[in-house]
Amino acid sequence: MSQRHRSDLHDRAAAPEVDDRLDRMDADLRRSRWLAPLYGGLPQVPVRDTLPTASADFAYRLMVHRAGSGTEDVVYICVLAAAGTWEWSVVATGTP
Repeated sequence: MSQRHRSDLHDRAAAPEVDDRLDRMDADLRRSRWLAPLYGGLPQVPVRDTLPTASADFAYRLMVHRAGSGTEDVVYICVLAAAGTWEWSVVATGTP
């Protein structure tokens, strides 16, 4: 083993807290709703208490309307209606 490689191993052994921090950072990145797709995960659908007004800004995007107590969550997608206006259309509800 070359001197450089031995030095690298020594540095890693001397700083296990660095490895711990890197492991925690990696786990945080994997859980990130924005970066999960980079790690093979799925992006998180935004959750709102109220839906924003449907518009081209939300074109073809999913949004979850968070239910209150005793009601179901509802997943919507913003689509262009036949009339040429944007509207939220139900994709799924909390009922199987």
